[in-house]
Amino acid sequence: MTSVDMFWQQLHIEDSHLNELVDQEDTTLDRVLAEDDVIQECKTKNEKLLEFLSRTENMIQLINHVVVEPKGESDEKARFYKAFVSSELLSSDTSNITDKLSKDTMLLDQLWSFVRTDKELNPLLASFFSKIIHILLNRSPNSVLEYLKDNSELIDKLVYHLDTSAIMDLIYNIITCFENSITRFKCCHWLRDVRLVQKLVAQLKDTTSKEKLSNTCHLISDTIKVCRDPAENFKGAKDALLIELELEETIENIVKAITGSKNRYLIDNGVGILMTYLKKPSPMGMIQLMIVAEQDKPALVNLNTFNTVIIRHLGAIQNLIHSPTSGHAPMGIGSDKL
Repeated sequence: MTSVDMFWQQLHIEDSHLNELVDQEDTTLDRVLAEDDVIQECKTKNEKLLEFLSRTENMIQLINHVVVEPKGESDEKARFYKAFVSSELLSSDTSNITDKLSKDTMLLDQLWSFVRTDKELNPLLASFFSKIIHILLNRSPNSVLEYLKDNSELIDKLVYHLDTSAIMDLIYNIITCFENSITRFKCCHWLRDVRLVQKLVAQLKDTTSKEKLSNTCHLISDTIKVCRDPAENFKGAKDALLIELELEETIENIVKAITGSKNRYLIDNGVGILMTYLKKPSPMGMIQLMIVAEQDKPALVNLNTFNTVIIRHLGAIQNLIHSPTSGHAPMGIGSDKL
């Protein structure tokens, strides 16, 4: 930041009405949230405001606005206003707030309580929650990973709530967002140990929800793609998940779920998983090929296991393609053929 920028920022902060407001002893958090410029002031790092927001009692209230569905207001915009503003402040990527949240187990417990339920999640609140976790993953990856390791049941809850698109995005972010290769390596091995792949595949048989089937299939396909991507995988960080995805048992369970189902959403989206298995990875660059060679790993994915399973179920797959259920026309799979 230049000296000119710093001058104008300081001038803006000094003139802020929020400074006077947070200096008053009887000012409540809700009063501050009602100010039109509170989000902008937070992002421009108004120190007085950040100090006020990062107080434990105020952090608790901010999180509560996000994780508890509001009641009363008939107008949706008004009803979710505090939740929206609170989520923007909690995900503002300011060290006062993110450091406080990522290092305080009590606050993390409160935040993650949002998914510790069997009730259907509000999709708007889920998007707010997912955004906050994504910022924490970027800012304090090791702290978040250690918390997840200590609370492994959260993976079960995230999978349970896969009918919500924001939760699908969050699981994908957990798989992919760690920039540090060591942290990414630890995360993917932990996800293998908690059997994420098997839990996802099990959803193909255990649910009839259209949204959950669609999201689960897309998540499996996207995970296969990113694990095979040389740009992502040449350091070996995602090998643990890729091995699980390409196990014969995994592919067998996916094919059985698809061919044994009469659910149109599973069939349509499940075939997409099979097509993803068939696609070749992106070409490797010279440096990536050299690293792969040093690690004595194949440069291209071996499709023998996949082909073996497909041949074993070829009759059922052909019946599925040519005689779809629910009176639909025969399935078209584009130029690719199973």
